[in-house]
Amino acid sequence: MIKELLPQGFVYIGGSAGSYVVSPTIEMSLWRHQDLYDHYGMTDFTGMNIVPFLTTVHYIPEYEELIRKKIPLAGYPVKILTDNQAILIKDDKITFLGEKEIKLV
Repeated sequence: MIKELLPQGFVYIGGSAGSYVVSPTIEMSLWRHQDLYDHYGMTDFTGMNIVPFLTTVHYIPEYEELIRKKIPLAGYPVKILTDNQAILIKDDKITFLGEKEIKLV
């Protein structure tokens, strides 16, 4: 339904998991704390594919080494967001909002 509403001018705001699901895959949600979650045998991590990148959210410097290792394994560009940042997409223009954008490539 979201994919049908966006072209009509509706606004989607996704925080935390809502940021993950609009990507082509939600694989980046597994990058941290894998030992804390039971994924119940889930193997299909396909997202809604609304944006052409992956997003990792709630970034803190302690995640840098892990995220730096995972980025080259991702099949898409990766956007990193702290809790004080956001990405605005309007008319196919991507605008980064908040503190300086973090790039670990």
